[in-house]
Parts: sequence; C-alpha cells; structure tokens
Amino acid sequence: MHPQQPQNAIVSVTLNCNARCEMCDIWQNDMHNEVPAEVFGRLPTSLRDINISGGEPFLRSDLPEILEAIKRRNSRTRLVLSTNGFQPGKTERMMPALLQADRNLALRVSIDGLNETHDEIRGIPGGFDKCVQTLEICRAAGVRDLGIGFTMLEKNLHQLEEVHRFAESRRLQLSITVATDSSIYFGSDKEGMRPHDPRAVRRAFSRVIAAQYRKWNLKENFRAWFNRTLMEYQEHGQRRFPCDGGSGFFYMDSFANIYICHILDVKIGNLLQQSWEELWRSAQAAAGRGVAATCDRCWLICTSKSQIYENKWAIAGEMLRDKLDLMLRPSASGPPR
Repeated sequence: MHPQQPQNAIVSVTLNCNARCEMCDIWQNDMHNEVPAEVFGRLPTSLRDINISGGEPFLRSDLPEILEAIKRRNSRTRLVLSTNGFQPGKTERMMPALLQADRNLALRVSIDGLNETHDEIRGIPGGFDKCVQTLEICRAAGVRDLGIGFTMLEKNLHQLEEVHRFAESRRLQLSITVATDSSIYFGSDKEGMRPHDPRAVRRAFSRVIAAQYRKWNLKENFRAWFNRTLMEYQEHGQRRFPCDGGSGFFYMDSFANIYICHILDVKIGNLLQQSWEELWRSAQAAAGRGVAATCDRCWLICTSKSQIYENKWAIAGEMLRDKLDLMLRPSASGPPR
C-alpha cells in the first residue's frame, strides 16, 4: 500500500539567524554549504501549504530564487514566509522579487510582546520597532496575507491580550504557539519557559478566544477554536488529534534532510541523495510514522493542518457550539464551557 502523500511542510532555507531568542538556540549556529535554491524545487507536488522558515530566511540572498524553484513545481501551493522582521531594509529591497515569484505570498513576523518585552525575549534592542517597520513595508509592497506569530512564555503571558489588540488594530492575523523543546530545531530546556499558572493561562487565553468567537468571520472563529485547544493542551499535554508527522506533514532542513517533524530527531531521508518517492516509501519513513502516531510532544498549527482538514466537519460543529454558548452568555469574558 502506498503511503499518503504529505499536504503540509515546514522548510528551513537556512539554520543561521540574526536574533538572540531565549526560546530558540538556532542563533548559535554557524552553518555553511546549505543546499542551493534548485534543491527546494524537488519538494513533492502534493503540498498545499509550505512554511518557509529558518533560522532567518532573509539571510539568504537567493530567497527569491528559492521561492521560484518551489513554485515552478508547486504552482498552487500556498507559501508562508516566517521572519523575525529584524531586516526591514533588506526586506524592502527583496520584496518585489519575492512577490514576482509568488504574488500570493503570505508573510508572518514574530512578535512576542510589545516594545521592551519583545526586545528582551528576542535579544535585539529596538527589535519591536523593526518588526513594525517590516510589517508596514510588506503591506505597502502588496502583501495581502500578513500576520504575526506570538510564542507564549511565562515572561510575556501578561501581554497576550495586548498583542491581540495590536494585531486587530492593524488588520493582522495572529497565530499563537508555546515554547517547545526540539533537539534538531529550537534546542532543549525551552518548555520550562512556558507559563506556570494554569489559571493565568486560561484568563489570558479566554479574552482572546471570546473576542475571536464573537466575530462573524470563519477564519477568526477557527482561530478561536484552535486557541481553545492550545489552551487545553497547555493544561493537560494531550493533542486534540493524533500526529500524522511523516504522513500528512514533514520538516526539511537547509541540508535537505527530511524528518517526520521539526520536534523529534527522526530522520527519514535526504532529498539530495534520494528521490522523493524513494525516501517517502522507505522503511525509515514507515518507522517514523509509527513514532509520530503516539507522540504528544506538541500541538502546533503547522503539525496539525492535515488532521484538522480531515476532521473539519467535527471541528465546525465544535465551533458552532462554542459560538452559540458565548452568544447565550453575552457578558462572559471566558472561553465556551
């Protein structure tokens, strides 16, 4: 039996970074001889979404060529470019070529708090202002799918609602995640940076979830549902759906190594040394799928999209239930019961 072809992927175009983030050690790398742009054109055509990540993607001067290589083979695939936003000048110079490669390019800038909070977490003085400038540059250049990513820590939990208001006031999409350990990506001892008080987490999430559910906007209502499940994951550590890493999702690093995900050190092949079909049908890949199926190490939108899509009607029912619950409790500020 042929394995399911993947629908989603995270692709690191570089494992170098110009930030100094507390919850990620990638900035400590000094990588050389990362694969050239044309290698990224070998990704499978089944992909619906690719998160172009790093490290910091804008450190690659051939970033437009990387996008061109991907789009030549995957013309209908949605590309989301994740950046720390610390190079507004380079972003402005490169954006016309990036949009020429993909006129529907989505872009996400990491913002983990306002002003000094963000600067402290990311280790870059004046970093928040650079992020705001980068967002303004991208919008002026014509990026329509624009948003920010917030990594929840003990240090910034108190600003979650403020960051949500910041995003709303600027018509930016907001994605929330939590600090996660990974020996092949973020590093170790990161989960200890997560918020410690479950009640504080629930209070912070509750206001954001309620605000998202009260909108007559399907995308915002879905974000409310996901944020509720993320809040519950933070409380009990169990994924809403089993992981299908190595099946519906995979991670590729900047040396063309393919892993079942970016959390576990479970390598299933290398796209420089093997064809896609060869590595995807290998015994290593089959074993990796078995590891993923029993894993609860994360609950991230990037590692759950395919499972969410498969369960979309059940999720729609939960969203409707939650929304009706809030409508019947108009004075409530918390999440649905």
